[in-house]
Amino acid sequence: MNIIVFASGSGTNFEAIIKATQNRIIKGFVSLLICNKPDANCIKIAEENDIPVLVKPYQKKEQTRDEYYKDILIEIEKYKADLIVLAGWMLIVTPTFITTCKDNEINLINLHPALPGHFPGINAIERAFEAYQNNEIKETGLMVHHVVPEIDAGKVLCQEIVPIFGNDTIDSFKNRMQYFEKPLLIKAINTILKQNENIINMTNIYTGKVSNVYEITHNNQKQPYLAIYHTDRLSAFNRN
Repeated sequence: MNIIVFASGSGTNFEAIIKATQNRIIKGFVSLLICNKPDANCIKIAEENDIPVLVKPYQKKEQTRDEYYKDILIEIEKYKADLIVLAGWMLIVTPTFITTCKDNEINLINLHPALPGHFPGINAIERAFEAYQNNEIKETGLMVHHVVPEIDAGKVLCQEIVPIFGNDTIDSFKNRMQYFEKPLLIKAINTILKQNENIINMTNIYTGKVSNVYEITHNNQKQPYLAIYHTDRLSAFNRN
């Protein structure tokens, strides 16, 4: 699997993905990092691992978000990605970007520090912690979901409940959330990988004296292939 990562910050999740590919926990490779902040630590991580980096700050006064993401799509096309992971990417993607990824059969997923239907958007950890202190919730968690135009509302790939304790500070709670992020993100990527694995069905539809004919379907392909297999069986009527 060819993976492109979008990140804006420290890059700890980005680094976890790299290590998982290097250790074959994820059967794939990271081909590109896209970052919108020139001083972000994730850039350093990419350079240390010889991963190409596209640093592209968003200049709101100079271009629209659609124009910004159109430029990114031009770069992405060169890499023929199978999966784009938004791992701490702090800039909402546009509907056009989402549709283009879908049209090109690129999975687009996002890690969000909240459970489905709770605390969409920014500062989800802080909002969850405040809600706990106000006795509005007893637990929170994380999810990895497909990206749709509605913020943090796409189909959930996997999720993890993370407890909040009475003696927690916002820092201790953040550290616990970050601890659970990495394995959940790797699990989600492997879920995508499993869904994309080649599924080949082969049915023998004819057996002759010398040749076998098979009907082969690949994944969800509607029109089957025919494979003619010439065996080493002999016929009394063989001749050139």
